[in-house]
Amino acid sequence: MGSALNHMFWQDEIKGALLRAISDGDRLKILMSTIQQAKSIPDIMKECNIPRTSAYRYVGELLNRRLLLISGIKLTKEGKKSNSHIWRTRHSV
Repeated sequence: MGSALNHMFWQDEIKGALLRAISDGDRLKILMSTIQQAKSIPDIMKECNIPRTSAYRYVGELLNRRLLLISGIKLTKEGKKSNSHIWRTRHSV
């Protein structure tokens, strides 16, 4: 019973987060941009015409709401993580 109840609450949380995200034009653009293909934040900024600060903030919010997932991290030639993480929507195919 506890597992089913937790699953129900998780589904409600996702539904609420999705409704909040699609009610905002820029967040919706980000979700739509990443449905078919994972993209870096610079690519999302360019494609969606969203300022840098806003793009990072929105992606962070969508990550916290579990609507975006990190699907990979690019490394620089020196082996350091770059700022261009790769994002995709949670339920993309």
